[in-house]
Amino acid sequence: MDQPLTDSATVPLRASFAGDAGYLASDTSAQLKLQYATGRAYGISAHVDLIGVPLLEIDPQPDTGTVRTADATTTGTPCSAEYDSVLLSAQKLCPKVTTTLAPGKVTATSTVAQARIGLPGVPLIEGHTGLTAASSSQCGKATGSTSWHDRA
Repeated sequence: MDQPLTDSATVPLRASFAGDAGYLASDTSAQLKLQYATGRAYGISAHVDLIGVPLLEIDPQPDTGTVRTADATTTGTPCSAEYDSVLLSAQKLCPKVTTTLAPGKVTATSTVAQARIGLPGVPLIEGHTGLTAASSSQCGKATGSTSWHDRA
């Protein structure tokens, strides 16, 4: 049954029985609760303070935004080419949220092709072949993973 996902995630339900020789008529109504999935993925976000002084503030980008659906979907958020600042640089940031049905599952992934954290010439962390963070949730079970492939 394909139903629109409302803010309350419910649809009205009504059942009626006209009655017969053995049973009385009956009529009832209720709200049917829909199962739905939520998720969000973004390529980069940062908040760095040094003794209360903000050094770096990056709002989530690129960002799928909050996904809330009762359908099988995959977000189409485009990758961003790069983010570059004195403390942080990253290339090819790609977020994605995928939902599936039967069983209902939501998987959020974010990949970064190349990243450097630290001052120019003195990187604390640097990698060239990719960082991937992924999380999956399915009815009472959630898993997460990260992988980082250092320079080849």
